[in-house]
Amino acid sequence: MAVEPPSRRAGTGRRVRHAGQDVQGTHRRDAHLADRTAARAGDGEVRLGGEGAARARGRGGDRRRAVQPAVPRWHGAAARPGAALPRGQDRGRHRHRGRRTRAGHLVTPQRDAAQSGHRAGTICANRDGISVRIVTPACRRPAGPGILPSVSSGSSKVDEALRRLRDRFREPPFVLNVAGADAARRVCREIADQVDDYVLPRLARPDAPLLAVVGGSTGSGKSTLVNGLADRVVSSVGVLRPTTRSPVLICAAEDEPWFSDGRVLPSLPRALGEVPASGDDGVLHIVRCDTLPADLVVVDAPDFDSVVEPNRALAVELLGAADLWLFVTTAARYADAVPWSFLHQARDRGVAVAVVVDRCPEAGRQEVTEHFAQLLAAQGLGDAPFFVVPEIEPPAKTLPPDAIEALRGWLAHVARDEEVRTALVHDTVHGLLDSFDERLVPAIRVAEQQDDAARQLRAEVEEAFESARQGVDSATVDGSLVKGDVLARWRALVGGGELLDALRSGPGESLDRAEQLRQALADGAQAVVRAHAEQAVERLTARWSAAPAGAALLHDYPALRGTSEALAAQTSQRIADWQERVISISLVRGTEVTDTTPGSRYDERLLGLILMLVAVLPVGAAAGTEVAVARSATRASRRLLEATFEGETVRQHTAAVRRDLQGEMHAVLECEAARYRELLGDQHLPRDSADQLREVLYDLQAVRQEPAAGPDPQ
Repeated sequence: MAVEPPSRRAGTGRRVRHAGQDVQGTHRRDAHLADRTAARAGDGEVRLGGEGAARARGRGGDRRRAVQPAVPRWHGAAARPGAALPRGQDRGRHRHRGRRTRAGHLVTPQRDAAQSGHRAGTICANRDGISVRIVTPACRRPAGPGILPSVSSGSSKVDEALRRLRDRFREPPFVLNVAGADAARRVCREIADQVDDYVLPRLARPDAPLLAVVGGSTGSGKSTLVNGLADRVVSSVGVLRPTTRSPVLICAAEDEPWFSDGRVLPSLPRALGEVPASGDDGVLHIVRCDTLPADLVVVDAPDFDSVVEPNRALAVELLGAADLWLFVTTAARYADAVPWSFLHQARDRGVAVAVVVDRCPEAGRQEVTEHFAQLLAAQGLGDAPFFVVPEIEPPAKTLPPDAIEALRGWLAHVARDEEVRTALVHDTVHGLLDSFDERLVPAIRVAEQQDDAARQLRAEVEEAFESARQGVDSATVDGSLVKGDVLARWRALVGGGELLDALRSGPGESLDRAEQLRQALADGAQAVVRAHAEQAVERLTARWSAAPAGAALLHDYPALRGTSEALAAQTSQRIADWQERVISISLVRGTEVTDTTPGSRYDERLLGLILMLVAVLPVGAAAGTEVAVARSATRASRRLLEATFEGETVRQHTAAVRRDLQGEMHAVLECEAARYRELLGDQHLPRDSADQLREVLYDLQAVRQEPAAGPDPQ
């Protein structure tokens, strides 16, 4: 079953007009709340209404969620200026825009509504003392392909489909060195990790605390920020890089069991303690913190651009397990490419993200805030909350409470408001699952390229060794095996053509000559097999070296550039076995024949040798001086063989002996070809790997489209 690539998302690459302001981005999302439409009423699930929400509920390939979580926007010591107001709104209610505000004051770039009869997607100006976006029943997610909380883990089809996808992608079927294979492997393993570390645990317990992972580039102040949220030093801070080698998780005491038993991030070992000790890299340290509210957990992750590869991998793993990415950058580096690559990942995966601009000097706070807001909007992240943390002099290991009052208040609100928290988790899960389609399209294309390359490599193996098989077959019928030393030994044995005299002579010089002839025939047959095997390997390696996939295999397996070490011994054994079988025929069919002297006994080994020679003599009337002596002796040989094999034609027996020899030669070539076939076999290189990826992805799509089970009408 093939999964069609997801269609181009609505709004991609287009400019949408909103409140007199152009917004360029890949998602239209919540760019204009005034244009949001109400969705059908549903039960129990929360989401925002509007065009982006409608797209997220769509069918087919374009199932990408385009809505960021229903949470308010906060700023720190500086307001976020420059955000355009929706049309038709009373600008008097927004006089605080563009001016500096006290720390912790809420600034929302969307519209406010003080009335109690809120429309879908509007802002309530006063709810529990905090302005929040209200999600009315008209905006609730309808029953259907929802994941949280209507679909439970364990017995659900979604759960089973996710496990199949995880198992398939854990060891992705990318073996050959085709363009994009490394990136495809990373994506597949990353998705498998996200299913294990985040999706399955979150489906199993949708009521688990919100997991916010603090990520950012080297030296951005992540650990200092986490220490500030904990109101004490819980994570190492210093000038040496990297400082965070072991992730630190802070949580309220009642939330500790959620994370200490390995249900989340099961691959990481756990430890309870304060600042991580040296030598325990990769251990998840769990620290109780009474400054965090229940249902909120914050993790200090290693730098995602760390020079230490395991640290980078751990940062990716932690971010893949997050409900919320809390991205930290600095006023000096917020426009660098590295931070934006991180933010693009969050956007493309549909993960909820909030941004902290750290170490912002007082003099440039206004300009930084305005510019960063413009950058976020231009990259499709205009609805991401962001916070400004002032520069603290002298630098300390933690931050004063007033510097992060806004961030702390926002996190507390998200944790305490069940609707907001549920909506954020719901959208993150859906966004992540929706992202699989688009993220896997390049991987499926790579798998198709691999399938094509594998078919070509397999065909080249068969072509090379089929040519070798034809070559050895020709050698058994064109007289190649009775030339050179074999012909000389044959002449020495028969002398002037008195073959029967030689056969009657008994033990002695003639039998010695016969043994020499047998060995010469065996050596000639072995040389023919080895030569054609070497030619096949040489031809094959030349073809493989011309293609990236084949060249990489030859680089990884240099022994494939030549024949196997066992070729000579195996060829010798198989030719010897053939000769013994031919001699056995002579023993079985009788060794007493009469010619001119009745009752004369002939040596059966000599008779077998004659049968071998007749079998490999040129078929038909062979010409050439080199086989003239052999042809002159053939008549006497055939008369002797006809007397031995009564009632049967010599031609039938010589043909059978020839086919037996060809079979042994083919077996040697097959052993050589098997080295290449095994490398390209199903165990190492699955056939139709693209279809395998499509199948598990299609299964997940199909079960997500199924309506949620309703109450039994009976």
